[in-house]
Amino acid sequence: NGLRYKKVPDYSVDFVFTTQRGDLLKKYKGKKIHLCYGVGLTTYSFSESRESIDKFDLKIVHGDISYDAVKERKPSIELIKAGYLRYSRWRGVPKYIYGSEEKKSIIKTNNSLNKPVLLYFPTWGKASSIDMYAKEIQELKKEYFIITKAHHCTYRLESERKHREIIDEISDVVLEGNFSFENAAQLGNIAICDAISGAATEVPFLRKNIKLVLLFSPMSVKNQYKTFINRYACIVKEKDGLSKAVAQVYYEDSFIAERVRLIDKLYSPDMERALSDIKKYIFENTDKSKRR
Repeated sequence: NGLRYKKVPDYSVDFVFTTQRGDLLKKYKGKKIHLCYGVGLTTYSFSESRESIDKFDLKIVHGDISYDAVKERKPSIELIKAGYLRYSRWRGVPKYIYGSEEKKSIIKTNNSLNKPVLLYFPTWGKASSIDMYAKEIQELKKEYFIITKAHHCTYRLESERKHREIIDEISDVVLEGNFSFENAAQLGNIAICDAISGAATEVPFLRKNIKLVLLFSPMSVKNQYKTFINRYACIVKEKDGLSKAVAQVYYEDSFIAERVRLIDKLYSPDMERALSDIKKYIFENTDKSKRR
């Protein structure tokens, strides 16, 4: 794209973006803008935390739930609701890249017994469900074709080698960390996600009618969720409850209708401003005439 990277940054810019903490931008002189990347179901979701609010002039959020949470914490901050920009290909119309024939062949080639396809989206690190639920997923493998979408950290970090070995053992297919999330979400009709992960909302955003099971983290301190999670999906809190939950949800996921409603609040489907409008808004609200 002709983008040129420099070792020495220019701090005298008119505006600067980050998805991380505001204090990382303290050397920059211009307007500081935070861009969210996914909504978490936990009460400590980073996209709604003080770290992603303080020291920012403007914040781009996904939808109503984050908007209300941020406004409560800092009423003075300027907010834009923008839907899920990652999946917005043109103004107001989300366009998802569905699984190509090549991706569909992953199932056709490997699932010779034509088992129901179960997608597993574990997070990484000590809070991952991989260790706690491995034996139960291994049992599910007898009845389901297991496709695991490895977290990019699981896939590349040396410290995650044990987790890579486990998912290789319990899965029929392991998708690499950089495998398209859009395509991965299209490969099955039931998904298991770690409840603390971004996948818990991103997968049903991409597939609103997908059947969903959420797993509590093995680290009990991590299991602090927004109250609506009990209306959002079937939750497994103990490892020996996984098989029963999957069987029930596969037969009928009674949470789908309410989850679709909540997803629309998490990721406002009708974008308040498209990318072009956001750019125009930022330009019009900076003082300098020269833009960098």
